[in-house]
Amino acid sequence: MAAANRIFGVMTQAPIIPLCADLSTSAPNYISGSIFLVCSGLALMLPRETRGKAAL
Repeated sequence: MAAANRIFGVMTQAPIIPLCADLSTSAPNYISGSIFLVCSGLALMLPRETRGKAAL
């Protein structure tokens, strides 16, 4: 998850999106929003933390 955070963080803060999309439209906003949704989906797919809990 940390790696995905770094990759998507670089994509939203770096000039990658303005280079790929036209700035006169609202496309960069939609691209940034979709990146945050993808990160949220990846975070929800992570397994539950079991460190420090007793085994069954």
